[in-house]
Amino acid sequence: MSGKDGGAIQHKHKVSAEELTDKQLAAIIMATHWATDDLSGHVVEIFPRAKMLAFPAINESEEALVPDLHPKEKLPETKASPGDYFWSAMYQQSPK
Repeated sequence: MSGKDGGAIQHKHKVSAEELTDKQLAAIIMATHWATDDLSGHVVEIFPRAKMLAFPAINESEEALVPDLHPKEKLPETKASPGDYFWSAMYQQSPK
């Protein structure tokens, strides 16, 4: 506690990645993977058991993720607008 009047209680914990991986912990982080060094990227890098689910606009089979909303025929036009760098992050969830 800070101060004699029982003011704000502050807890500061520093936990290493090794300590966390030794325990049976689970967390779900819902985020867009915008950059290689964002939260999602750091979690996957630090915690070997972490799994990242990605839903690219165009999958490995060249199919559109949501064809009713973004038809496969229109996606190349969409890709041209932001450019390859932003397309990879925003639409393919695979930042460069």
